[in-house]
Amino acid sequence: MTETKIFTLKDQKIAFEQVGSGKPLLILHGWGSSRRVMMPIAKFLSHLRTCYVLDLPGFGESPEPSRSWSIDDYADIIEGFISSHFNEPIDLLVHSFGGRITLKLCAREFGKQNIGKVLITGGAGMKPKRSLKFYYKKYLAKTLKAPFLILPASIRESALNKLRQTSLWKSLGSGEYNQLSGVMRETFVKSVTEYLEHCLPHIPHEVLLTLVP
Repeated sequence: MTETKIFTLKDQKIAFEQVGSGKPLLILHGWGSSRRVMMPIAKFLSHLRTCYVLDLPGFGESPEPSRSWSIDDYADIIEGFISSHFNEPIDLLVHSFGGRITLKLCAREFGKQNIGKVLITGGAGMKPKRSLKFYYKKYLAKTLKAPFLILPASIRESALNKLRQTSLWKSLGSGEYNQLSGVMRETFVKSVTEYLEHCLPHIPHEVLLTLVP
């Protein structure tokens, strides 16, 4: 059993494990997951690579951020982790939400200098084609929410919280969204509503995309 280590940047802690030997490989999990899901991959590769498997903030053993985060905030802390641990470009193996963070990183000047090859499974971050059902639910939610926005600020949030507890409102949200609260709910919304096509022209790396059935 490997030891859980802690990395801290600006009071935000990240739990991670290190396993194997050889050239370093950073592994990032998807939304709602943790490093535990990715550890079997790390152990499988441990005879080839030194794998660093992280719990992203708000998941696993890493505490939630003190405020809602954007993808850039996650990219900042991963940039800090890379800067503090490696003196050469590091390869990345990432899944889903980890892929969103990686696209941001690779498009930065830091990423161009400090990230090597990238493997993304179950990639996310591109604007999907939406069904009529999606738009119906989206605009119904906006209609339900609109009257609450004119309430005085002192009672607006408590009234919105009551709306969010209704069965109708819950039926309009995704399963992941409905299971969240507080800063992680806001973080989820920020993450899934930011599309990253603009990053692609600025990414010079070798990137392998694989589909997850």
